[in-house]
Amino acid sequence: MMTADPLNLRSSQSSAKDATPPTTSHAVYRQQVGVPFRRLYLRQPVLIAVRRGHKIMDVDDRTLHSEAGGVVVASAGCFADVTNVPDVDGLYEADAFTFGTV
Repeated sequence: MMTADPLNLRSSQSSAKDATPPTTSHAVYRQQVGVPFRRLYLRQPVLIAVRRGHKIMDVDDRTLHSEAGGVVVASAGCFADVTNVPDVDGLYEADAFTFGTV
């Protein structure tokens, strides 16, 4: 008897014990100084929801901007230059979510 597979982890080529489940991670970033991060390699797709301040993210040939209340999305396998700019109260804050497999 076959059991339910809501995450579609099984395939005809592998058994359930060989399947790698999808992983999602969440982090909250707080920063008080707008120091740039250069050449960050993104192993997994990322969605960043800015709570306070704003984000400037150079990915490939594009510059992405997000104010508080907005989001930035970037695909896996690219390099990014990131600057988090604090708000008038001196705080940058964002939620970052990654999606993929390990």
